Amino acid sequence: MIVINRLIDRVGNVNPQLFRELKERLTLRNIGIASIIPLVIQGLILWSFTNRLPIPTYELPHGPNYAPKKLIENINHYCTGDNKYSLNYLCKLDIAGDFIVDWQRWWSDVCIDSGWILLAIIILGSVYLLIADLIQEEKRGTMNFIRLSPRSAREIFIGKILGVPVLVYLATAWIIPLHIFSGLNGGANPITITSWYIAIGSFWFLLASTAILYVLLGGTQAILTTIVVAAPIGIFLKDRRKQLNFGSGSEYGLGNGNWFGLPIFKNSIAMYLFESIVFILTSYWIWQALERRYLNPKATAISKSQSYLINIGLQILIGGFAISFVTMKSYNAADNNALLAALNFTLLGLSTLLLLPSKQALQDWSRYRRERATSQNRKFWQRELFQDLLFNDQSPALLSIAINIGVSMLLWIPVSLYLARYSSIEFKFLACVGFGASLVLIYASIAHLVLFLNVKKHNLWIIGIVTVVVTLPIGVALILSSGRSPTGLAAVLLLFSPLAPAGVFGLSGKAIFVIFVTQLGILGFLTSQLQRKLEISGQSHTKKLLTRS
Repeated sequence: MIVINRLIDRVGNVNPQLFRELKERLTLRNIGIASIIPLVIQGLILWSFTNRLPIPTYELPHGPNYAPKKLIENINHYCTGDNKYSLNYLCKLDIAGDFIVDWQRWWSDVCIDSGWILLAIIILGSVYLLIADLIQEEKRGTMNFIRLSPRSAREIFIGKILGVPVLVYLATAWIIPLHIFSGLNGGANPITITSWYIAIGSFWFLLASTAILYVLLGGTQAILTTIVVAAPIGIFLKDRRKQLNFGSGSEYGLGNGNWFGLPIFKNSIAMYLFESIVFILTSYWIWQALERRYLNPKATAISKSQSYLINIGLQILIGGFAISFVTMKSYNAADNNALLAALNFTLLGLSTLLLLPSKQALQDWSRYRRERATSQNRKFWQRELFQDLLFNDQSPALLSIAINIGVSMLLWIPVSLYLARYSSIEFKFLACVGFGASLVLIYASIAHLVLFLNVKKHNLWIIGIVTVVVTLPIGVALILSSGRSPTGLAAVLLLFSPLAPAGVFGLSGKAIFVIFVTQLGILGFLTSQLQRKLEISGQSHTKKLLTRS
């Protein structure tokens, strides 16, 4: 323990925040618990897999002559004979009469299960602890005290990421030897193992950084958020379970999938390095938002200029897969691209929260615009307005969101038209893209209008109201369709939700066009209401200032 204290003291000279976190958590009792639990888990894993090994079974002696016992034909997943049933193999005997075991396959499965546990502990454990710790900091008001320190946001949050879940990292460290040992005995390449760990480390750092940003944006639910994070991670890893065994890309990867024609998914090392680059670049932009929000809690998480660069990068990333699906001339190219388009517009919708200014910022901006317009004898919505809406972070974000959607259309419109050569649903695919764009703008307009409500915690109200607007049409449509493919009113309601593709294929082209025009009308009404709110807000604030003077 003396050695640990000396190491902690040295850390304090480099990063005081990390020193405080380690000093609080690295007690002898906590270290013991964090060491014993993973060792017990590993023992249970090895015990479980030992029980799965084949054991010879014999027929019992019977009959008057008591014939000698006879070996019953056995099949087992870890035998070496012919493949008899699915993943089970015929068991062969060696000279000593024992079954010949495929130990490479056995260690391979041990590697897979220990990899699952490693990922669950380090990712979900660190995300939960970081969120819970920062929420407590916000409740106690110590986060504002930390902001007054001369230390940079980067130094403080690196200290948090490395220090708060330190016991989780210790528990993970006890599992890594078994994971590496079983992977090597299972036939894995050491370079592949290293690249896998680089990808997992990059993914962990991305989620840890996102957890901090979540709290800085007003997040207050640690357990619920961890569950939300766990769901997509579980689905993602379920489809790629064998990759925990570092299998070759052609056998366990994404088959013939590629990115802009580059066959990066046919080789595990190339695939892991590609993922690492994506995770690291995403983490970079999250840290830009972290530092910005840390210095000014009322500022938008990202600037409008940054949003354009981020969106261009997103379109390049997604476009590489979309174009590959199209050029592969696959029968399910439209389905794959529909999923990519849905992901694209979902991310654009989430970016609304990052670009949304505070109520006070909107009021200040509207007053500033009105004062300038009055001094220049011009109307409120004139002169330099476009540039203001394009780059001023205090102004409404609708134009920036529309521009980002326009950039995404540069990808999806050509893709949908190109699909016409291999599919007869190009019109409906294009309609799905159009509905996605209009819905993002409608949700963004609603979020802006909620800012003018006389309520506290506007972010929670925005999330609540937008969630109701998103889920209500889906719930009613599911009731009306009763498990069948949505048609009629159910399909119409789905067009006003993120499940618009399901509604598009249940309606005629004429009905789709009418509903799309209706959505544009709703969007026009909401934007006009937002303009009116801004004018009233700027007018009232100007009157208050004149009255005080």
